[in-house]
Amino acid sequence: MINNKETYFYPLLGANKDCWLFRVAGHGIGNGLYNYFHAFVLAKKHDGKLINPPWPTLKVGPILRGERSKRFYWGIFKPSLQDISGIQKILLLINKWMSRNEIFLGDNQNIKVKKGALNIVSFRDFKFTFDGLYEYRNDIRSRFIEIIRENYQDKISWGKGNYIAVHIRLGDFKVVEDLSLIKKGAVNTRIPFPWYSNIIDALSKSYPDMPVRIFSDGKESDLAPLLNKNNLEIYRGSTDLDDLLTMSGASILVGSRSTFSYWAAFLGNMPSIWLKTEIMDHKISDQQQKEQLFISIDETIETISFD
Repeated sequence: MINNKETYFYPLLGANKDCWLFRVAGHGIGNGLYNYFHAFVLAKKHDGKLINPPWPTLKVGPILRGERSKRFYWGIFKPSLQDISGIQKILLLINKWMSRNEIFLGDNQNIKVKKGALNIVSFRDFKFTFDGLYEYRNDIRSRFIEIIRENYQDKISWGKGNYIAVHIRLGDFKVVEDLSLIKKGAVNTRIPFPWYSNIIDALSKSYPDMPVRIFSDGKESDLAPLLNKNNLEIYRGSTDLDDLLTMSGASILVGSRSTFSYWAAFLGNMPSIWLKTEIMDHKISDQQQKEQLFISIDETIETISFD
């Protein structure tokens, strides 16, 4: 039954078309989690109800590129018992869609929630910020585990695992030969392997007993420049969520310029290392996260250690 006095929040996970039950050419898990958990927090703040979004997506890009993960996200999430889902969700969206209130997330958030209405939560651009989520980190962790269908309890250590996680995003990220573009902060570009190699070597000197796990959508042949290092392995999880939770459990994270890395850092709250660019798009607050180190593309580091 639809309660016209209730305040509802529906996160648009990002897609060319949100069909309420599935998405067409939908964004990945990192972008989707961003909208979902901002809506989740808004619902908690305003005593509202969250409407379960469609995680499954239809896309051909990962197939054409031959990626290991096709990123369809069918059957990996389930609705929380506290959320609106099923036929009730469809009836509610039909009833309230035309009078919806749109909320756009961004750096300068001017969020106006409409009480007793359907509030649509999405981002207008690709400026991500975790501001407003830090104080709810434990609630977000709990909800995240709740909506995952598979049991990953043995993967959860939230920044306390005795290993270093290195995320190398390839997939749809472009190879850029002009390093000046990377220094300026060009989006959706691959970080060159020498940057990762330098950081792995520096960390290994400071933490020789801590294994390094590579998390990547690339093939072994793509990652060959790094595979001759000692105490290093490629981690191949059963799903993208397996990878994300295992990354979140690392004691130290080396992130890529991907929202997947940002979420691992947020959930794990461990010391982390990021590429330094002129335009910093790493929206992980220095005041709320544990120590962060930003290293430029041509900077040589001998050793890296955290307190």
